[in-house]
Amino acid sequence: MHPALLFLVADLHREDLLRDAGLDRRARFAGAVTALTPLWRRVTGRLVDLASHALEAGARRLDPGLHRADRRLDLAR
Repeated sequence: MHPALLFLVADLHREDLLRDAGLDRRARFAGAVTALTPLWRRVTGRLVDLASHALEAGARRLDPGLHRADRRLDLAR
């Protein structure tokens, strides 16, 4: 039997077993998405933080007075 055909038969058999157990592909995908959502939020939040810090650093390089003004505001608090 051709290897691709063997793979297809094995995959179909696996899907039948999972369906019999109550786990189809959509349910597994939904479970994976649900499990990865907190991780995705942390990663995207970190990327937003890094981008905002990079923008602030770039602005400070362009206008050094901005950095001094920020320091004065921090000291005044």
